[in-house]
Amino acid sequence: MKNVTIIGDSLLKGLKSKGLSSEQHNVRIRYEGGAQTDDLQYYVKPALKRKPDMIVVHCATNDFTPGCNIKSYKELKNVAKLVKETLPECKLAFSSIIRRGDIDVEKKAEDLNLKLEKFCKSQDHFFINNENIDLSCLSGGKLHLNKKGNSIFANNLLDLLKKC
Repeated sequence: MKNVTIIGDSLLKGLKSKGLSSEQHNVRIRYEGGAQTDDLQYYVKPALKRKPDMIVVHCATNDFTPGCNIKSYKELKNVAKLVKETLPECKLAFSSIIRRGDIDVEKKAEDLNLKLEKFCKSQDHFFINNENIDLSCLSGGKLHLNKKGNSIFANNLLDLLKKC
């Protein structure tokens, strides 16, 4: 059985480890509300101590809130470097930024997702494309996922796990 840790921001709160786990994968989900990419190192280090077979990172939507310094791409690359230096055999996946309806992040998120996908391909990391999660998948506050959004997000993650 492979151990998979999913780390990120509050968009993970609607996912259930049990629903993503199977006979092949034991999935743990760790999230922090309001987490930004420069917080990730504080969440990844404890996860690495458990020696997972794979780490999935989902973060960056909070980096686009007003007043935040956008350095997401650099920070995500730093996380990849930390994982590979600490646990070289650990597979790594990055989940694309999910749309928001409360603030306009569309163009910035699209740019970051394109960079991140290219980086993943060049480094042999996995990339989870969440473009199938649209504004109809958001709850009343237009930030977090509703039932439909959580279901699609979970299926995107399950598609990744089938490949591993």
